[in-house]
Amino acid sequence: LIMQQESSRGRSGSVAVDWYYLGRVQTMEEICQKIDSLTCESINSFLDRHQARNFTIVTLGENALEVPVGIS
Repeated sequence: LIMQQESSRGRSGSVAVDWYYLGRVQTMEEICQKIDSLTCESINSFLDRHQARNFTIVTLGENALEVPVGIS
């Protein structure tokens, strides 16, 4: 089963990742249920436990980027 706008290559990659990490392929119903069960609280909790580090900032254009104080 392929979700809307998903390429065959993209879906086959997802299947391979599922098989490697889970030992099975998740059904579309499982994937949709996980997406539907997301809440702001669950996302914020995940972000609290997995804080981002080591950002790389790249800009294009004629104006220099001004980085806020405290960010290096």
